[in-house]
Amino acid sequence: MSAVLVVDDDAAIGVAIAMILTDEGHLAVSVRDGVEALDVLEREQIDLIICDVMMPRLSGVDLISRLRDRGNDIPVVLISAGVRDVGTIANTVFLRKPFDVDNLLRIVEKMLTEPRD
Repeated sequence: MSAVLVVDDDAAIGVAIAMILTDEGHLAVSVRDGVEALDVLEREQIDLIICDVMMPRLSGVDLISRLRDRGNDIPVVLISAGVRDVGTIANTVFLRKPFDVDNLLRIVEKMLTEPRD
């Protein structure tokens, strides 16, 4: 069972994604911003992050930047309705909202099973 952290300031979206992942057999937890995500990452072993790009306090890109600066190469799916491109970030896939749930699940499975860069 893989542990997935869902980070989205829209609680309904975060909880919905977490529920879908739980239904697929993952352990999923949802938080509302990058600061809360850092707190969870300090306490829990997380295998994958699904993260909104635009959030208050700490954006998704800033969260990933902090993790990479610390040498953490955890795989990340960045999602956004407003941002078109976040550039190239190691072990990161960008997905535009609204997204197809089946496509998200394919990406999650691929990122959890493939070796990291």
